[in-house]
Order: sequence, then structure tokens, then C-alpha cells
Amino acid sequence: MQILVINCGSSSIKYQLFTMPDRTVVARGLVERIGEAGSAVVREQDGRVQRVERPVEDHQHGMRILLDALDDASDGVRSIREIDGVGYRVVHGGEAFTGSVRITDAVVASIERFADLAPLHNRVNLAGILAVRERLPTTPQVACFDAAANDAVAGKEARIGIPSSRVEVLVVPTNEECAIAADTFEIVSSL
Repeated sequence: MQILVINCGSSSIKYQLFTMPDRTVVARGLVERIGEAGSAVVREQDGRVQRVERPVEDHQHGMRILLDALDDASDGVRSIREIDGVGYRVVHGGEAFTGSVRITDAVVASIERFADLAPLHNRVNLAGILAVRERLPTTPQVACFDAAANDAVAGKEARIGIPSSRVEVLVVPTNEECAIAADTFEIVSSL
């Protein structure tokens, strides 16, 4: 099973394509400096890194470029239609989410509703989700919420992205993408 993991940041999109359940990374890369001069697409496969500078207007445009790159047979899939599921690191789902969930219209609405809790990330995550939904409408998508995971680890409430709060540093494990791939695999396998 092929699982694509997406992490949309404020000015970048990182991705890894996994073969599951063994968690083998088939391809990885990023779209960087989105909306800025010097934006570029970086792809890595089989130890080779390719960086191509090109204009990237916004995250939706970046996602189209990323999906086009994955549709190239050299990136581990003959067609993006071979991707069985897409998992996203989503920063905040408010109090509505306590873990990873399949993305539905209601989940999209909740991510949008809580965008002010993570203003640099939730809106760009939505752009990614909607771009994939447009290109791969029948491929299941899964949101893996940082706030829920960090609250569970910390055992207390976390205040993230609220202007009146003190900034909190969240430690994210280095195997974050593997965890997102595993959660996505589990949810997609149960469908």
C-alpha cells in the first residue's frame, strides 16, 4: 500500500511517500519558499537530490507541482492513482479531535473553524487537502492533529498559536512522518 504524507508549513510543503506496512520511504521532497523569490522544488529518491528553482505562487500551486512530480514514474509510482491514502500533519483541531481522523467535509469545516488557533498552518493544510481532493477525489485522506498528540504526551492542555499566550515549544519526534503514515495506513486499511 502506498501512503503519501504531507506536511504543509507556512512557506513550504514537505512530503514522503511510504510503502506500507513496512514503512519504506520510496520518495521524499519539498516545495520551499512558497510565494517568495527563489522558490524551488526539491526531490530525493535513491540517494539522489534534485533541486529546481521555479515560481510557486501559493500552497495550492505547490501541491499541484508536488502531485505532478509524483506522477512521474521515477518517483516510485507509475501514477499518483496508485497512492492508497494521504496523511497530513495538521497543527490544530481545537477540542474536536483527540487523534487521527479520516478527512470528511465536517473535518475540513472544523480545520477551517480552528484556523485562528494555528494561523500559519491550518489554512495552508486546507489548501493541501483541497488540492489533493480535487486531483484524487476517491483517495482517502487522514488528518493527524499535533495538538491532540502533544496534549496526550504532555498530559495537560496546550495553548498553541493564541496571540495573547506565551509561545510554547513543541517537541516533535523525528519519526513523525512514520507515525502519520502508520495512522493513515490503519484508517485506510479499515475502509
